[in-house]
Amino acid sequence: MFDFPATVAELTDIPEQYQALYDAVEDGYQLTESLSVRFAAEGQEQEVEGLRRENADLATQLQEKEQELTGLIARHDEQQLEIVVRHAIREAKGIEVLLWPHVRGQVGFCEQEEGRVLCVLDETGDPRHLDDGHPFGLEDLLQEMKSSTTFSRAFDGENVSGGGMSPSGNSGSINRINRQDQTAVNSHIEQIAAGTVSVS
Repeated sequence: MFDFPATVAELTDIPEQYQALYDAVEDGYQLTESLSVRFAAEGQEQEVEGLRRENADLATQLQEKEQELTGLIARHDEQQLEIVVRHAIREAKGIEVLLWPHVRGQVGFCEQEEGRVLCVLDETGDPRHLDDGHPFGLEDLLQEMKSSTTFSRAFDGENVSGGGMSPSGNSGSINRINRQDQTAVNSHIEQIAAGTVSVS
């Protein structure tokens, strides 16, 4: 395909069928002005279209990177959340295997003035607050669970009654298992919840 150069030194450099499109100038031959303007406009259109395609490609790449970053942040948040929550459960002398799923369902990261912080959430997903307006912290949540009849027995049997009687009303001493023995804890979850087995 002939590219129609803007200027040539000799007219013989142009195919014969196109020579009529060139005018003689002082130092050679030049494409007629009307054609020069037309080719320049077409070139600009092609350049603009090329830039549009490049911008579209960059926008796609940016969206992919943003999705990748969002995934990395979510995984980092989940790892950090698990570390903090499990540590808090241990500090409260709670049984991780029993309390973890219940605590996990009530916490998440929130955007605050000081940055992203771990928050205890209410049923609508908003951060909970104490009566004085201060944030309802993870320790507050665990204390609330420790005081409830539903979760109290998941805190090292602190609410288990003595006197040789199990909370279920059966006589005999309560069996104890080591809290570090995860297999034993897993196999006695129902008994731990019922208070017939304590964890030490």
